Amino acid sequence: MRNKEGPVEGVLLVVAVMTTIISPPGTFVAMFSKACEYGIRAMVCIAACGSKEDGRLNLKEVAKRTDSPEAFTAKVLQQLSRAGLVRSVKGPNGGFEMSVAQAKKVRLSHVVAAIDGDAIYTGCALGLLTARIGLSVIM
Repeated sequence: MRNKEGPVEGVLLVVAVMTTIISPPGTFVAMFSKACEYGIRAMVCIAACGSKEDGRLNLKEVAKRTDSPEAFTAKVLQQLSRAGLVRSVKGPNGGFEMSVAQAKKVRLSHVVAAIDGDAIYTGCALGLLTARIGLSVIM
């Protein structure tokens, strides 16, 4: 999936930006769950491969490239596949893939919603049970 000048620019730009903001797992200061962090990493990895000739990665490759446990990666990729963010292909040559067009449409919020739900948008930014409880504790 290359154009005549080289790799598709939009996908690589997104991948470059995502790679610069993603730090080692566990360093997102509790904003995202561990599963969500691995999901973001997996999506970046699969999107980067989608711009190449054979854009399909198997589970072991994704786990290795994202430095995440294979069993955990399998669960995360299953959630992403069910949400329609990546395509799962079964069989000996199977794996996970994403078209260039699809990679351009996927947003970080889609990945977060697929794995963590909308709690990050509705919960307290300080991690307290509710803002009301947080205020009474502070006062």
